[in-house]
Parts: sequence; structure tokens; C-alpha cells
Amino acid sequence: MTIVLVWVDDIIITTNRDSSLEDVKRGLTSRFKMKDLGEISMFLGMRFICEGDVIKINQSKYIEKMLMKYGMKDCKARSTPCEMNVDKVFENPEDQIEVTDARLYRETVRSLIYVMT
Repeated sequence: MTIVLVWVDDIIITTNRDSSLEDVKRGLTSRFKMKDLGEISMFLGMRFICEGDVIKINQSKYIEKMLMKYGMKDCKARSTPCEMNVDKVFENPEDQIEVTDARLYRETVRSLIYVMT
């Protein structure tokens, strides 16, 4: 089986047979100008870690960039899912922030939703 994933001008080709991979690449390069970048490591801002038969995907680079953008690089990490007594987690008023910029708040929430999906 061969799977070809295309997003604008980026492409991933995966197969369970090396000969199929070469056939697909040969067919595509005969019609399009393209460059083989080798085994996948980054795609659409996601990091791919290939370990044997397992492929792990994470968005740590995007999350780090998002934390820097919103001034939260030194934030206090919380494990997920939240502790059972989540009400006590935010008892300290110093840990709470006031939303003064609705646009920035919406942008932050949108970025978080992107990471979740």
C-alpha cells in the first residue's frame, strides 16, 4: 500500500515497499519539479520521530513559539488532565490574570485550539 499526502507544495509519500516508493517518486519527478528531502522530520510545523514501526508526532516547536509570542515562556506547567481539585489550583490570586485585550485573548484561544486538533 502507498499513501501520498499533499498540502499545497509539500508532499509525503509512505509505503510498505521500497520499490513502490521509487515507482511513485519516478512518476512524480517525470511530471513535476521536486526534491527528495529524505526521511520526514518536520511537516506543517509538526515534528515526526520515526522509531522502528512507530511514528510519533508532536507540536513542541509550535507550542514553544506560541509561549514566546504570548509572553508565557516561564509559565508554571500543569499536568493534564487537571488534578481532581482543580478549584484549589487557582486559589492564589497571583496565578490569575485579567483579560484586558479581547483580541489577544481570542488569538491565544485560537492557537490553543489549533494545537488540540
